[in-house]
Amino acid sequence: MQPFIYVYHAVMYVFSLPSKILSYSYKGFLAFLSLFKLEKSTKSSDEEKQEAAEVKKLMEARKENVEPIKDEPLFSFRYKAKGVNGKVFNGTMEGNSLSDVREFLKNEGYEIISIESRKSYDIDINIGGKFGAADLSFTLTQLSTYIKAGISLIDSVRILEKQAEKPEHRKVYQKMVYELLKGESLSTAMQRQQDKFPKLLINMVKTSELTGDLTSVLDDMADYYTSKEETRKTMISAMTYPVIVLLIAVCVVIFILTTIVPKFVDMYSANDAEIPALTQMVMSISNFLTHQYVILIAIIVVIVGSFIFLYKHVQAFRRTVQIIMMHVPVMDKIIIYNEVYNFTKTFASLLNHGVFITDSMEILAKITNNEIYKELINKTIINLNKGANISESFKGSWAFPVAAYEMIVTGESTGQLGLMMEKVANYYQFAPEHFARVRQVDTMKRKQFMKGMQQIAQEGAIQIFQEYNMGMEEVIVGVVGVLQFDVLKYRLENEYNVEIRMDNLPYEHIRWIENEEIDMDKLVGTSDMKKIQDLKGRPLLLFVNAWSVGMVLDRNEGLVLSEFGRE
Repeated sequence: MQPFIYVYHAVMYVFSLPSKILSYSYKGFLAFLSLFKLEKSTKSSDEEKQEAAEVKKLMEARKENVEPIKDEPLFSFRYKAKGVNGKVFNGTMEGNSLSDVREFLKNEGYEIISIESRKSYDIDINIGGKFGAADLSFTLTQLSTYIKAGISLIDSVRILEKQAEKPEHRKVYQKMVYELLKGESLSTAMQRQQDKFPKLLINMVKTSELTGDLTSVLDDMADYYTSKEETRKTMISAMTYPVIVLLIAVCVVIFILTTIVPKFVDMYSANDAEIPALTQMVMSISNFLTHQYVILIAIIVVIVGSFIFLYKHVQAFRRTVQIIMMHVPVMDKIIIYNEVYNFTKTFASLLNHGVFITDSMEILAKITNNEIYKELINKTIINLNKGANISESFKGSWAFPVAAYEMIVTGESTGQLGLMMEKVANYYQFAPEHFARVRQVDTMKRKQFMKGMQQIAQEGAIQIFQEYNMGMEEVIVGVVGVLQFDVLKYRLENEYNVEIRMDNLPYEHIRWIENEEIDMDKLVGTSDMKKIQDLKGRPLLLFVNAWSVGMVLDRNEGLVLSEFGRE
């Protein structure tokens, strides 16, 4: 990455700090005051405890009506075996008895050399094994493909075991095959892997087993986790630029205080000059950073460590931090949009596959880490048991956007709540806010240029568009953070050997055109509007500001525009 880009932005950031500090301090002060307003409008501590106890009681009552999965006692064994390729290897496995494990390994094609119970001090080195969103997307797609090809479920999982690159994942698949051979269902086999698979996935698979539509659910869940992974990458990309600039700005300030300021101190001391109070404060900070940096590092470590511990283990502290972060300028929209997207996307998947609303809410309460949203979901569970609508729980909530609330109301009134939740999820996905026209300098490298652009777009780092009714000689790239333009240029030049020319565009808003019957050539726009289309030929509009969006809607009767979201 070109260093001067970062240095330039860092220096500009330092010079703009005074005005930004005043602006953010004022907004932060307002946000701090709003916390007290929120506390006044929310329930008292006793009422919150009573509500939590009521939710717990309701969930326990529902568990009494559900037949629990009987977990048979498992014993751990260490074995030495010879594989089909003649290679001898050591391994561990849990089973009901030594004979069961021996029989299982023989059926898997291994020649047992020795097998014995593990000692108390014999522990696995391969810890973890929890599947992330990217792992789940790949696994579910592969599993669905194998089953559609006519391969049995057990053999499909065996193939996944052989293909697994991570030892911990290979062991999880082996345990699943063991459970399936015992006659257990796929959902039960997944549930018995401790916390390796998300509760949402297990419940969805359990539902599909009742309806007999396993492959369809696997495909939908693969798309769900793919979309979730793309949103996670986009969120990271959105935060990368300000974080890097802030870190460089801090480094620049530290460099000035530890290198340049001490020289001024010596100069003032040599001339016996009278030093102003503000300058003395800067010099004191410089002296502390130069000579007492060990103490400063220790203080930072203690503060960070205490913060992480309290955030993980103290619910009240975690809730307070989340409320503050959800009111900080810039951060507020990123956090709230991400929470709304995860809630509505998951809720839509559950509803569309026949999971009851009450069961869906219990699953959502377990998978979210945001305390404010847990409170909203718990309130919904109570309201549902009282016969109230879901929308009543979200009405007037500062953490749930009005547009999302109105969509829930519409879904309830029309009986299409699942469809509405999908629309809300698309609405609150991260839309690109910066655009640039990109073209390759050497026209002979067209193939490398398109390959690189498409690969980077598939990773979720950029969005690709093209001029309306024009070819791909020039493409329009949309990103969340401007740093992604630098990343794009660097990767194309170094990974694909393609030099590009990039022209920044002034647009900040992008909208889908929902009307299929609209004639784009007859569309009445504004001077600062641009017609584009995605790679599938679907029309979109770019606008410089929100005022232009309103003007185009006024000038074109019946035109329906929607927020941008991946489909």
